[in-house]
Amino acid sequence: MRFAALILITTAALCQVCGAESFLPLQIGNRWEYTSSEGDETKEVTGTIELWGEEVFVVEFLESVYNIGLDQYWTTNAEGDVLIWGWWRDDDQYGLLFDPPIPVADAPLYLDKAWSHICDVYTLPDTAYAGQNEMGYRVYWEGVLSVPAGDFYSYGIGQYLPIGGGLLGNHSVTGELVVEDRREEPTDWYSDGVGETQYWTSDVYQLVGFDQPVAVEQTTWGAVKTLYGPALE
Repeated sequence: MRFAALILITTAALCQVCGAESFLPLQIGNRWEYTSSEGDETKEVTGTIELWGEEVFVVEFLESVYNIGLDQYWTTNAEGDVLIWGWWRDDDQYGLLFDPPIPVADAPLYLDKAWSHICDVYTLPDTAYAGQNEMGYRVYWEGVLSVPAGDFYSYGIGQYLPIGGGLLGNHSVTGELVVEDRREEPTDWYSDGVGETQYWTSDVYQLVGFDQPVAVEQTTWGAVKTLYGPALE
């Protein structure tokens, strides 16, 4: 498949599908703040780009020890899946694109759910075809996760099939610097209506705050399960 040129879009944020689970709320201005023993990270939805004719959200690392200047390309769909299209590291002048995009969260989520995905990989900035890779994911953990921002019903997802290490080097599939290859254990914890409540790259990062540009009162399935837990199982 051929990569089309990246085009900056200045339109308003794309709408989330009403009623669907939202394991990564994508609205321009949404900001997540995390803390760890090695430092803090701040990520924000700063705009959209066009990839293969689709509008894709850009999540930029505004504060980070190792990932400053990292741009990630994300969408969600009507089923609630969270899809990574690729990433670009400005400091390294290197990035990857995935076609079709990788579902790092395949809704609905539940303990022991597994899925796999095959995609073509392209390098940036030259958009050269680099090969085909298969990824496999599983929900290794489910429950209420306590982080500095509060208690959130979350799903801990990890990989059981690796993506080609030669292309990623010491980066995760979403472009962050990692210090070791972790398989068959959770590395990313997602909560409905919030996004990532915790993740592991070079350290464990926990959510401190989640800010939205417009206050929206919304009851998510994650919030309901946090309140009523076992009664809904």
